[in-house]
Amino acid sequence: MVRNANQGIHEFILDLLTQAAKCDFGDLLDMQLKDRLIAGINNTVLQNELLKLSNPTFKDLRAYCE
Repeated sequence: MVRNANQGIHEFILDLLTQAAKCDFGDLLDMQLKDRLIAGINNTVLQNELLKLSNPTFKDLRAYCE
């Protein structure tokens, strides 16, 4: 999933959570959500800021973005 240019970050995160709920990621859920959020944010500046964070959880990344 990649965030559309006209899609807000909050809406993109909600879409990620909705899609992830359909999958059976189990213990890998947090890692998958983090990876997809960073890779799909479609904002280079924000993406680089997220990559600089030290061992964040998905919750940390979500809070940073919102």
